[in-house]
Amino acid sequence: MIFAQTRGEPLQYQGDARQYQIPANSVLLTQGKISDGVIATDKLRFFRQDAPEQLT
Repeated sequence: MIFAQTRGEPLQYQGDARQYQIPANSVLLTQGKISDGVIATDKLRFFRQDAPEQLT
């Protein structure tokens, strides 16, 4: 992920959590700024989207 890119994707949220959709080339350019601080490991979630509305 490369943050603070003017031509990047705008931030997306699901509830109060940031949601990143990594493209097939595995490099996401985002307009969002990097977050400071620490995120508890029990708060991290990673999903693969197999089809629209289907997260695994």
